[in-house]
Amino acid sequence: MKPISIVFAGPQGSGKGTQVALLKEFLAKKGEAIVHGEAGATFRGIIGSGSYAGKQIADTIDKGYLLPDVIPIYAFTPELFEKITTGSEHIILEGFSRKEIQAQMIDEILKFFGRTDYAFVILEVPKEESLKRLTARAEIEKRVDDALQESIERRLKLYYEEIATVTRVFEGRGQRVIHVDGLGSVEEVHQRMLKALQLA
Repeated sequence: MKPISIVFAGPQGSGKGTQVALLKEFLAKKGEAIVHGEAGATFRGIIGSGSYAGKQIADTIDKGYLLPDVIPIYAFTPELFEKITTGSEHIILEGFSRKEIQAQMIDEILKFFGRTDYAFVILEVPKEESLKRLTARAEIEKRVDDALQESIERRLKLYYEEIATVTRVFEGRGQRVIHVDGLGSVEEVHQRMLKALQLA
């Protein structure tokens, strides 16, 4: 199977993590190697270290602001350099391309690894649904970054302000932009995702 490269985006609470996990499971059952970089988990790991950088990241996220552009790029680049060992691995990047310059840098990095053809997948749900899901997640997981309504609103506002620009970057560089409806059951969305990626 030809290795695929996917950059995932979507508003907070859209179900990106769940759908990426299902996609990884689908590929793994075929015996495929996968390199997965995920912004949220990476940042939570840095925050959990108790370092000064972790405290700065936590403070920024808790207030609902975006991190400086260099931080997300720094977070996922080592993952690629350390885990791409043969060039045949599938690459999945989740939640990194929040701003124009980040999208440009991701495009350049993927092309450095020979991925001149990749997909930018946007998992779409209405803002009201994102708010409902984030509020529920805060209750269940005790996630501080989801707990404050003001913080949630600010994060979603920033996402919607940036996503059109980011989309234009990937389109302008000749990449596929795929919109997937994130409403419905987890399995329904998963099947839509596979169909959109021409994997089923």
